[in-house]
Amino acid sequence: GCIAFVTSWDTQYGTTWLTTIRDGDDNSIVYKGSKFLGRKSDHVEMIATIKDHKEYKGEKQTIVARPRQVILTPTEEK
Repeated sequence: GCIAFVTSWDTQYGTTWLTTIRDGDDNSIVYKGSKFLGRKSDHVEMIATIKDHKEYKGEKQTIVARPRQVILTPTEEK
């Protein structure tokens, strides 16, 4: 999928990343944790554990945890 949004903040345990990914069907996949998955517009493929299905501001989201086998394809900077 394509990374649509990414932000981070520091905690007493290190950096926490919030990443939203859009898949080919425009579904929203959200990861919150210590692993950096990429920057906005990068393409990322991974295996992750589905943690929950929620709705945020009227949008259905799949919440994932424990991403592994992450393949990141950075976008070309212009």
